[in-house]
Amino acid sequence: MSSGQLTAGAKYQLQATLPENFALRSHHAATVGAFVVLFLYFGYLPVTNPSTWDAALSEQSGSQVTQLLPLSEGIRHIEIGAAGKRLIAMLHSWGGSEMLSLSFAVLQTMTLAIWAAIFLRLSDRRWAAMGVVVVVVASFPFLNGLTAATFGQLVFAALAYCLSRTRARTEAPTIASDLKLSSASYRLRATMVVLFCVWANLHGSFVVGLGWLGTLVAARFLTTVGSNGLRESLFDEEFKSRVWLLELATLATLLTPSGVQLWAAMCWWPDNPVLQELGGIAPTVMTSWIGVSVLLLWASVAIGTRNRNVNLAWLLPPALLTVATGFSSPMIVWFAPLMMASIFAVLRNSENDAKHPSITPDENCDDKSAGQVGQKNETLRFGFTLLAGLLLWFGFAFSPWASVLLGGKSRSETQLTGSQYPHEAVSNLTSHGDHQLLFCPAEWSDWIQAQSATPVFVNSDTSRFPSSVQSDYSLIYRGENNWKSVAEKYALSHILIDRQQQKQLVRRFRQTPGDWRIQYEDKDTILLVSEATQS
Repeated sequence: MSSGQLTAGAKYQLQATLPENFALRSHHAATVGAFVVLFLYFGYLPVTNPSTWDAALSEQSGSQVTQLLPLSEGIRHIEIGAAGKRLIAMLHSWGGSEMLSLSFAVLQTMTLAIWAAIFLRLSDRRWAAMGVVVVVVASFPFLNGLTAATFGQLVFAALAYCLSRTRARTEAPTIASDLKLSSASYRLRATMVVLFCVWANLHGSFVVGLGWLGTLVAARFLTTVGSNGLRESLFDEEFKSRVWLLELATLATLLTPSGVQLWAAMCWWPDNPVLQELGGIAPTVMTSWIGVSVLLLWASVAIGTRNRNVNLAWLLPPALLTVATGFSSPMIVWFAPLMMASIFAVLRNSENDAKHPSITPDENCDDKSAGQVGQKNETLRFGFTLLAGLLLWFGFAFSPWASVLLGGKSRSETQLTGSQYPHEAVSNLTSHGDHQLLFCPAEWSDWIQAQSATPVFVNSDTSRFPSSVQSDYSLIYRGENNWKSVAEKYALSHILIDRQQQKQLVRRFRQTPGDWRIQYEDKDTILLVSEATQS
């Protein structure tokens, strides 16, 4: 058989094996490459988020929690997002830190994939999926490990996708399309209500979704009241549909183990559990990475909305989240994707649609006709498909789990958690087995409890402890003059010191050790033991 016949046969087999729908384009390959890079980035992040390890301990009973956190006894506390934390605890019990790392990479990539689909739907532009890169760049300081908030972000994206399906197209080139919940199917509305029920059980960030629905109600009312009057606005079908969805979603959040107590706890102050779930009060410095990201995104909206009448449904939600981000930097993880969705929705209009055709299944058919004009296009038709497959293989090959699946070794605990945690010091502590109450930096406490079940002075959940305990924690941590008397007051058996962050405490101990002696020391940590409690 001649070489020409072989080439023709191979070409025929390729066409028979790969339908036209598999003929990807350059923007498809670029999107695949971006997601591969993001997946690898999430996969190699060390498992160091204190909230991850706090959730890994959530399967313990109330008596076990009191035993590990004795100073929290008697403090009012309500468990929010218990299902999300228990899922993390189950993942940790199944596969340890490696499973936590893999789960975070998979869930975060799934969340971004949903947002990419939303950006495509709202803009009808092929490059819109790359907007997820902007989302990650803007919020990466807080995309740092598997927490219950990771599940909340996934549900938030699913809710956004459901709402994007209700978008109504407009023929006016200067008016951004609005959402039409009144035309949504009952199945779609029921799905959104169920999402809120699931969300409330996974994480306290469900209030972000309720706030979004509330702004959609306000946007519809403000849009219609000026032209139709108050009475017509209140009886507007779209307005009533949004109000009904908000009410049903709010009722769905009561289907949690806490029930009505969940909403009662929102009135607590200063130990508000929902506020703690969302990151607490952490004002954003406008010259910081988060502040600059917010300004740049709003600048994009300002540029894109020139000479256009923008529907309030695309401006009020990100405006509300901008205020929230100003008071709490972690809110950027909710602001960034919703802001990008609003940008794409605003930029899309019928005039630009003529310049940038919508992505429809027909584009492959058109490309097929164009590809049949020349032999060169016919031969390279699946080039980007092969490139996308190659990128996926590279992503698997360079992932930290490739060696495990191919019979190699998994990463060590030190590689998984990085050098942030005191592995050797904790090994020394557990080998002695005589620890009663350990004082350590709060960011280490949850990981130490997960590794050794050691009772600690405080952990990362400060809402569990009275203000007096938090004040005494700060006093010992800073190494004030009376640190030894405070340590004696709480009958501390061990103190684990971070030599880089607690230099004053190290200096005070060197000057007057008192009843404390060094049990273990390395270049990063010092483990002190009390001779008084050991005698």
